[in-house]
Amino acid sequence: MNFRLKFGMDVNKSKYSLFLNIVQILIFVIIAFLIGCGEDDEIELPVKPTLLEPLNNSSTTNLSLYFEWSSVNGASNYRLQIDNNSEFSSPEIDIEINEESYSLANDISLGKYFWRVTATNSENLIGKPSEVFTFTLVSAWAPKEPMPTARDGLAIGVVKGKIYAIGGHDEFYGFVGINEEYDPITNSWTAKAFMPYPKVDFAIGVVGDKIYVLGGYSDNWEPQNLTQRYDPQLNIWVRKKNMPTERNGLAVGVVNNKIYAIGGFHNGLDTNEEYDPSMDSWSTKTPMPTKRGFLAIGAVGNKIFALGGENDAGWSDLNEVYDPQNDTWSTVAPMKRGNSINSWPVEDSYFSVAVVQDKIYVIGGYRIGNTNIEYDMTTDMWIKKQSPSIGRFRHACGVINSKIYVIGGRDRDGNIYASNVEYNPVIDE
Repeated sequence: MNFRLKFGMDVNKSKYSLFLNIVQILIFVIIAFLIGCGEDDEIELPVKPTLLEPLNNSSTTNLSLYFEWSSVNGASNYRLQIDNNSEFSSPEIDIEINEESYSLANDISLGKYFWRVTATNSENLIGKPSEVFTFTLVSAWAPKEPMPTARDGLAIGVVKGKIYAIGGHDEFYGFVGINEEYDPITNSWTAKAFMPYPKVDFAIGVVGDKIYVLGGYSDNWEPQNLTQRYDPQLNIWVRKKNMPTERNGLAVGVVNNKIYAIGGFHNGLDTNEEYDPSMDSWSTKTPMPTKRGFLAIGAVGNKIFALGGENDAGWSDLNEVYDPQNDTWSTVAPMKRGNSINSWPVEDSYFSVAVVQDKIYVIGGYRIGNTNIEYDMTTDMWIKKQSPSIGRFRHACGVINSKIYVIGGRDRDGNIYASNVEYNPVIDE
């Protein structure tokens, strides 16, 4: 009897111990589960980045936009989205980067855009998107009244706030002496006295409100050394002393009321000749270091920048500087589509150059018809600016009130333009 009781007690005790063990295990599992849940609860998603640049609701002409946002603690990368609708259903730009900034390398169309940034941490946990900002790309280019006569291979002189578009080929590829005056104030054209000797691929320099036309091809495709002067006030043409060297595809710079006729063709020339209108005399100066034709020139700070062109070796991106005071040449930064090491070089000819506020603008060209790059001689740097809506070459440029008028020219398909567009570099920042 005692044996049975003891046995029963041992059995009950064993059952009780087993029960306690099970309870302990369950408590341990529950605690571990709760701790695990707590750990999960402590994992924080990346916070929303704060957008910094471009500012919300801003407008810009700069197609090479710079985007910047705040750093997010723990973020390993960011997703930048740019779209022309607020739903981001088909983003123009959708890129993941590991920095807090991004420079837009490719052009996007004009219009209104939305942008946002999302952060991702090292555990690939994605935070909520930032606030959505908007910006609008506007044009620094405006169409103006076209020339009455479509032409390429023309040249332009600017006198007293008016543009004189002279010579060139017409749409039938005939050599013309047409001279048409453009007034930006009235946005209108007026026919003026024809140039006596029709030609193309010549150059123009303006001194003392007179337009000097130098060289070029005559209608028998022979290079000329002819010098002609046009007086817009009297609307008359006169012959002046011929250049020493016959040539076409030359370029001209004016410094201290003297005209420097540089380069040209056949097969590229290094010729540099100075014309003094007050004496009607020519003198030979130090040749350009590199033979080139169909180059262009910008004169800034009493120095002449000879840009691009072509010769037997091909197209050039050269930027060689002539100092008339010392009769010396030097070389500075070649033409390219930006200032970074990886920026594309601009090796071209048949483009046109304009100078506004001591900066040189290279517009158009045979190879890259929609080029628009700016050179700053104080920094020796090139910057890509907003491209024109149409590409062209063999056109001409004139500057009035810090605005550049790009006139005439042609495209690679042989279409000759009467087009006249105004570019405002002041707002293209």
